[in-house]
Amino acid sequence: MISSRSPRVPVRVSVPNQPRLDWSEVTLRCRDEIPAAVTEVMRSMEGQPFSATDGFAVQLATTEALNSAFSKFVRSSGNRLQLRFVVSPERVWIEIDAPENCQASSSETTLSTQLPQRDRRVSLVEAYMTYVEYRNEGRQVILSRGRGQGAAVSGPPAGYDFQI
Repeated sequence: MISSRSPRVPVRVSVPNQPRLDWSEVTLRCRDEIPAAVTEVMRSMEGQPFSATDGFAVQLATTEALNSAFSKFVRSSGNRLQLRFVVSPERVWIEIDAPENCQASSSETTLSTQLPQRDRRVSLVEAYMTYVEYRNEGRQVILSRGRGQGAAVSGPPAGYDFQI
């Protein structure tokens, strides 16, 4: 599901039919911090009943969404991205927030208004996750992958090493 909503929508998504889960948070200052942040998401999936396909999908989509947010919003050294995530046995929820004071570059608009152009990163995120929603004029993206769901069900590429 892809939609745009007003900035008044709460920052945290509620996880349906789940007990209160603790969200983890990582602040990213530059692209070099993306691999470590994605590793934190993957570690949170350890011990849960996710397949290698699910792990690959979450890893790829999170990496691409963070790179896209850095490309569109984080232009100066003072700006940061917030990555929040929570994992239940059935689903992974991920939120990526760009600062409110960031303006998209003049050649690029927000994630939600760029959708008709279907840039590669946005297309990959939407293909590998089961739920994608854009909020706050595209400054926040909410991603979710249900265990064993999504378009990427044929498995990760040969040699992909994802162990849970």
